[in-house]
Amino acid sequence: MRKDFSKYISYMSRQYALEKKKNLSLDEEKELAVIKHTISNLPYEKLISEEKTPS
Repeated sequence: MRKDFSKYISYMSRQYALEKKKNLSLDEEKELAVIKHTISNLPYEKLISEEKTPS
C-alpha cells in the first residue's frame, strides 16, 4: 500500500504544479487531464486511512 500512497502523492504534486502554471502547453493540458482522471480512480481514501493506522 505504501507504493500506492507514494504514487498518489506524486500525482497530487504534479497536478498542483501544473495547476499553478499560467500557460500550459497542449501536452501539459493533456497530462493534467490524465492525472485528474487517474487520481479520481485511485482508492485514496482507503490509502489515507491505512497510512494513519500503525503497522
